[in-house]
Parts: sequence; C-alpha cells; structure tokens
Amino acid sequence: MSSRYKRALWVGLLGFALGILGGAYIGLILGGTYLGGSGIPERTGLGGYEIAAYVGAAFGVAIITPLAIRCALKVD
Repeated sequence: MSSRYKRALWVGLLGFALGILGGAYIGLILGGTYLGGSGIPERTGLGGYEIAAYVGAAFGVAIITPLAIRCALKVD
C-alpha cells in the first residue's frame, strides 16, 4: 500500500470520527432546539435531543468522511 493511500485511510478515519462528533454537536444545537419541545418523545420513546444527535452524526459522517478522503488524495 502506498503512502498516499495510507494517508487517505488515516484521514478518512479521522474524518469519520470528526463527522460523528461534529455532526452530533450541530444536531444537538440546531435540531435539539426545535425537536425538544415537540411531541416526538411520546411517539418514538426517544427524546428530541437524542434523535437530533443521531441524525446529525449520520449527516456529519456522510459529508465529512468523503471530503476528508478526497482532500487527502489531492495533497501530495
């Protein structure tokens, strides 16, 4: 495995971790504010903040990981 692909692998893993943390944080800040007072907890059994954190983490991973890998492959 060349060093270029090793770097892409490590940056991809770092992007994955940062996507989870950053996406969950943004989800808590933005989504939790709006979903916290809604009737979602009664219907789903989960709090609005939990749902916002899970959805935010999924979006963070879906956006940050490919961007991090693409940037790692461009840097030489």
